[in-house]
This record gives sequence, C-alpha cells and structure tokens, in this order.
Amino acid sequence: MNARETAFDLLIRWRRSRLFADELLNDRLEHATISAADRALSTELFYGCLRNKLALEYLLSQVAAKKPRSAVAAILMLGLYQIFFLKKIPAHAAVHETVELAKSRHGGTSAAEAGFVNAALRRALTERETLAAKLGATRDCEPWVYYSHPRWLFERWQSRWGKKESLALCEWNNTPPSIYIRTNALKIAGKPADLDAEPTVFHPLAWKVTSSAEIFQTSSWVRSIWSVSASTTCGITVALF
Repeated sequence: MNARETAFDLLIRWRRSRLFADELLNDRLEHATISAADRALSTELFYGCLRNKLALEYLLSQVAAKKPRSAVAAILMLGLYQIFFLKKIPAHAAVHETVELAKSRHGGTSAAEAGFVNAALRRALTERETLAAKLGATRDCEPWVYYSHPRWLFERWQSRWGKKESLALCEWNNTPPSIYIRTNALKIAGKPADLDAEPTVFHPLAWKVTSSAEIFQTSSWVRSIWSVSASTTCGITVALF
C-alpha cells in the first residue's frame, strides 16, 4: 500500500468514524508497512484534505459533471489537493497517480468512475489558473469556503472582531503546525546530533524541529533520547508526552 492509498483509507475511515484525525492517523501508521517518505506524504495528504475540505469541495463542484459518491469524491479531493495546494508534486504526476488509485481500489471504483476521475482532474489541470482565481474570489464573498472554516464560526468571529481579524485568524489556523520535542535529560545534554532543531523559550529541554523529514527514523528517536512534546494538527492539540 502506498501513500495515496493510505490517505484514501484514512479519509474514508474519518467520514465513518467518531475518532479524531490524529487518532486515526496514529493507529494507521502504527500498523503500516510503508516507507518513511510514504508516511510523510500520506500524513500531508490526509491532513491537507481535512484542512482544506470546503475549498476542495468547491473545486470539486467546478470540475465534476455530477456529484460523485463519497469514495470517488475522496479520491478526487486527494487529486485536487495535490494540484492546487501541494506544490512539491508535479500536477501531471498527481493526476496520473490519482487516476491509478481510482483504478486499483479493491471493490471500489468502476472503470466508468475511474474515467470520471480522469476527466475531472484533466479539466482541473487545464483550467487550473481560472479555477484558482475563482477560489481566490471566495475570500471576499464567502471566506469560510476559501479558508475551509464552518460558516457559523467565521460569522461569529466576524461579529466579535471584524472581518480583517477573522481572516487573519483563519489563515493562522490553517498554517501547518510546528513539531516540538522534549529531550531526556538522563541521556543527553543539549540537542540530539542527528536532528535539525532550535532551542525554545519554553524550557531548556524543549526544542522546535526545523526539518521534520524522517525524524522518527533517527537513531536518537530509536534510543528514546527525545519524545514529541506537543503538536497541533487540523485544530486538534495532540499531547504525545
């Protein structure tokens, strides 16, 4: 199973489950036999689709000829997220891999639905600039769509603090979180040598990770030199230590 299949399964489970996103992700990755790169990508895709859910649904409504069933919608949202929000993946590669995901799902999409996914994503690719502009326009008329926040919540904020401050709060709320670690003073003094991190003002044992790629494959993690202190994902505070 690769990163996109893992992210797809997580999105389906999230829609059907009462569990928080971080609980689903931790449980899934704990039992996954995928590479570190795929773990990172599946995490990015899963949280990214949740963080931008309303914006992706808006884009989906613009490129789909009809409303797809939920499994197909999840696949399309994964593709649209890669095209419009994940700049590190070439758009053509994102379309190809997402269509392959639609073809390969066990008991999932039919050949006709895979063709539907292909047509919708090809349209998104062709009209990407126009669609990005239309999505951007919702920032003024329907900002809760652009920032993927509940309308009632945005309107409550706006009534309290005004539109400018509410937009800034939405933007901050959608910013990917930093990862902080706490070192084990019984095993090390200072920063782990195999980790990119900087000191914080919170505590001498607390460090802010500046490059999170494959941190859970480092020797210092395996040897319990440090633990994740706190992180914030999709508005959910996760205390792991």
